[in-house]
Amino acid sequence: MISSPSVVHWKGITDRSDLPSHVVVPMRKNICEAATGPDEGVKRILLETADSCEQIWELNTSKERQRAFGEGKSLYHHDSVSGGLLGDPVADVYAVIARENSCILALADGVSWGEKSRLAARCAVAGCLQYLKTHLCTANTTLDIMEILYNSFKSAHEFILKKMDC
Repeated sequence: MISSPSVVHWKGITDRSDLPSHVVVPMRKNICEAATGPDEGVKRILLETADSCEQIWELNTSKERQRAFGEGKSLYHHDSVSGGLLGDPVADVYAVIARENSCILALADGVSWGEKSRLAARCAVAGCLQYLKTHLCTANTTLDIMEILYNSFKSAHEFILKKMDC
């Protein structure tokens, strides 16, 4: 998204205002393709919170993905008796949304395994994506993008707390 090639040095930066600021090409809003997982990933959580997200996941029905693809694999051992995975359900989750001139990849490394860990990871990715979807297209500089990314982490955390409070 940077309009001209440049080197960004992160070492020694303690304040976001110390980051270099470069003009960026505006992010286009048209979504070309999306993927989430493992299993349903964040589909259900995003659909609960925003009607417009349904169209995003319908784009992922093509068997020939060209711009967005992901696959989740568990590293847990298989139970020799049941044949299933030890540590199921896996709590990790990903979502990738490809637009005409940009791409967002959100990952959450769920803590251990289980339903609550998986819900927290899914909520983190969903909260992050919702924030980025709303705010990233307003970025004009790399500094704007860094601020938006920072705030997306806060949004992800707040979304976890909101959903887990039930």
